[in-house]
Amino acid sequence: MTILKNNSKIQSRKRITAMDLTDKERQAITGKHNLADQEKRVKIKQLDLEVWTAFAPKKAEHNNSSIEYRCFCPYCAEDSKKKHKKERGGGHDLTAWVFQHANGDGLSFKCFACGTKHDRVFEFLGGAGSTAAENYAWKRFAIGAVGHGWYCPYPQRWKQEQEQAKRDRATHHKAKDERLKKEHQIAYALREQEALKAAEPRTPSRPKGSCGVSKEEAERERERFASRPVRRSQGS
Repeated sequence: MTILKNNSKIQSRKRITAMDLTDKERQAITGKHNLADQEKRVKIKQLDLEVWTAFAPKKAEHNNSSIEYRCFCPYCAEDSKKKHKKERGGGHDLTAWVFQHANGDGLSFKCFACGTKHDRVFEFLGGAGSTAAENYAWKRFAIGAVGHGWYCPYPQRWKQEQEQAKRDRATHHKAKDERLKKEHQIAYALREQEALKAAEPRTPSRPKGSCGVSKEEAERERERFASRPVRRSQGS
């Protein structure tokens, strides 16, 4: 079992070396951490805070532990903020929150003034095809928090390389199966020839002679001929 695991790791390293990746992408793969889910969620929170604090800096705490902080909404215009402030009787204009997902997978943004909501950082950064979202996906890939069960897909480049590797394996297996099939066909044909040859009736061999008879039969014929009475002509 240990040998199989080591071979698998060697093959994985060879595939990574052959992949057309940047240094950061290669580092994310080779430096991938094996973390518990709780540790992954802590790392995800750190990554998401980097994005949200750059987009909407923290301005105040909130008494709800599931809400990370309160902030201004970058989408709301200044007059809109004043309008909400006036309607609230001079209250605050921190209409946006950055809060935790129910399952702890990262942070979301929501403004209660304009209704803007971003559930996932990956989609906020542009989603598939976006350079920023791709870089974010690689950071989450490095901690094993992408794909099924997480709010972030695998990096697009990783998926493309994996799909290509899958096609290469399928081509290799197909060629191997065709070769084995041809070898089996040849072996079967040879066995059939041997069986037909073994089933052919064999004529018993006889010693060479003028009449093609055995020595015993020839000897018996000579004895029979010698024992016949000699006929004499009538004039003798």
